[in-house]
Amino acid sequence: MITGKIVVAVLDTGLNVSLFETYFPNKLAGTYDVKTSSTTNMYDDHGHGTHVTGTVAEGTPLNVKILSIRISTDGYMTDSDIIAGVNYANNFEGVQVLNMSFGGYGRNSSTEGALLAGAEKNIIKVEKIEYKNIKEILKLPKDKKC
Repeated sequence: MITGKIVVAVLDTGLNVSLFETYFPNKLAGTYDVKTSSTTNMYDDHGHGTHVTGTVAEGTPLNVKILSIRISTDGYMTDSDIIAGVNYANNFEGVQVLNMSFGGYGRNSSTEGALLAGAEKNIIKVEKIEYKNIKEILKLPKDKKC
């Protein structure tokens, strides 16, 4: 049995904090907006991030907290914003799971490097990434178990 606080970082379009806290009080570990470098102002103009974050919160026990990281305002994200979000999650105390659900047109070695840095800290990556041009998804190194 796993005890102690576990943090799931959700990289997406943000979070409607007021709505989230209505349904999941005390589940929010923090927020970060890579667009504004803010930990206090969080929005979700798109709605996808709030939906994904709520799904994660609904399906996890009370010791699991959520770190919402906004990497997009409209559902489209840049590699630099993804990397900034992954790096923030990698350095946030308690993050053990990184959730990402977005699509793209290819791979970026810098993004992969940030993800592998998280894997070195035993952060498990849960992703639903659709590549438009290739069907390969970044896997953890063979010696990493999840």
